[in-house]
Amino acid sequence: MGVSGSSRWRRLLGIAAAVVAMSFGTSQASAESTLIITASTTLAADSGPITVAGSGVTLDCAGHHVTGTAIVGINVLANNVTVTNCHVAGFSVGIQTSGDATRLLANVLTSNDQGIRLAGATNGQTSGNTATSNRSWGIIAAEGATGNTIDHNTADNNGILGIVVNSSSGNLVTSNVAQGNTDTGIRLDFAPGNTVSSNNADANQHYGILDYGAGTGGNNTIVGNTANHNVLLGIALNTTSRDAVSGNSANNNGVTGIDVGLSSSSQIQDNVAMHNGNLGFAFFGADDNAVTGNTATNNGTQGNGTGFNFQRFVAQHRLEQSRVSQRRSRLLHLLRVGIQRVYRQSRMPELLRGCARYQHGCWKHVERQPLLHEPRDLTVKRPPGESH
Repeated sequence: MGVSGSSRWRRLLGIAAAVVAMSFGTSQASAESTLIITASTTLAADSGPITVAGSGVTLDCAGHHVTGTAIVGINVLANNVTVTNCHVAGFSVGIQTSGDATRLLANVLTSNDQGIRLAGATNGQTSGNTATSNRSWGIIAAEGATGNTIDHNTADNNGILGIVVNSSSGNLVTSNVAQGNTDTGIRLDFAPGNTVSSNNADANQHYGILDYGAGTGGNNTIVGNTANHNVLLGIALNTTSRDAVSGNSANNNGVTGIDVGLSSSSQIQDNVAMHNGNLGFAFFGADDNAVTGNTATNNGTQGNGTGFNFQRFVAQHRLEQSRVSQRRSRLLHLLRVGIQRVYRQSRMPELLRGCARYQHGCWKHVERQPLLHEPRDLTVKRPPGESH
């Protein structure tokens, strides 16, 4: 990451504590009047910020707008609450819940800093929402959120990320669309034991799906997703371990379909990586991954790229029953001679060359736009432009 990007993340971390302190004090932090909900309510008109304080209630905005300049638009502080049919815009956080069994259904969140925030929420459902064009991310599960299902949402064109799970585990992210986001469609940050399945993470500016572990993540399941036409990588594992990546399509990405970087002991199985800019599958600084039943065809310019590229790995990979073909097949150049490699029961007609031009061209390009973002806490952030 360049100097400007590094400074940006340090600035965000520096102001994080202030936002936490303010996020639960909406009425005190704002001159706007806050509507307090303690019983089931259907709005008859547009509203300013709302706090839901009664357990077991439903807030139905009936398509009305919730707008203002407070920190949180709709703040759910109670358990077993349903919030539905609300249009929320203009807040630091559109809808936030810290409760148990919250249901956020069919809401629209635009022009907030964060669209939906599950702030330590448990056992809830976030379904059928549209979280687009927010300044940071569309939907985030953070602060130890667990047992939540995030499904059938649209999280497009957000300023950084579509959907992110940060420092949280045991959540299911399924059947969502996360496209056109400035960084990544779906991201796991320091977030072990989650499942990401059947999502469409296409046409994002960096990555479709990224699992960034930094030693605290891993053991995630990434299955049956589509990650096509992303500018850099389709699916990426970075500093993680014991992931199961299977049945995904990662095609027509700018650099690599599926990238396993500095990661180990994962299962990479039955995936398809075709027509990517340089590489179908890349293993960089990774070891002891099982690579089985994958297809890597017609990668690189005019289909002359590399299907599987193993570079700078330290132990063994198992490349089994995988199909690798190009318009011009060439023998794989095995880098790092002397390190054990096991290719068993292979049905590959040929192994393709990992030429120096990829090592010195593609990899330098990726390093200039790094896969490995600086470690950072995504739990809180002020909108861009606010003072420290």
